[in-house]
Amino acid sequence: PSIESGRSRWGKHFSQILARLASSDNERSRELVHKNYDPIAKEYVQAFSRVLPDLPEVEIYWGYLITTSAVVLSMARTGRMNRLSGGVLDEKNDDEMILRLTQFLASGLRGLAVS
Repeated sequence: PSIESGRSRWGKHFSQILARLASSDNERSRELVHKNYDPIAKEYVQAFSRVLPDLPEVEIYWGYLITTSAVVLSMARTGRMNRLSGGVLDEKNDDEMILRLTQFLASGLRGLAVS
């Protein structure tokens, strides 16, 4: 939903604020994330545990950290990847972004089981 909300002007700005907030280490940002996003994070961790029941708990948390980091950075939409790829990659294409993130992150989560 956060990536899809970027299709609208307000959603793009909200996604950028959320990305900055989630990656900030100041007291106010940490408190906002704790209050508003930790309950959701716990639901994701539980869902990962249900889908990957043989994955050790520590790997579930690593998976959550890496997954959310990739999603948050993808939300920023700075245009950097468009520049680096010479226009081959269009980071404004939500459908492609969601597809690639899903494929990459699902494979990565499964890969933690063999580490």
